[in-house]
Amino acid sequence: MKDPTRIPEIVDTITKLWEQCPDLRLGQIICNSLPPDHMDPYYVEDDELLTQLKKTLDLYNKSV
Repeated sequence: MKDPTRIPEIVDTITKLWEQCPDLRLGQIICNSLPPDHMDPYYVEDDELLTQLKKTLDLYNKSV
């Protein structure tokens, strides 16, 4: 069983990113955060998704 404590951090990171780009849809936020070789989010593990979401959020915050 996967650790349920991972959920709040992932959701919080998505929330912060979505607030920065409210015109995007959830699927766009997730897919845009993934590197080209991981375009299918179905196969991405949660820890990798979280890492990529944080990188995207950092890049966005640096550009604003």
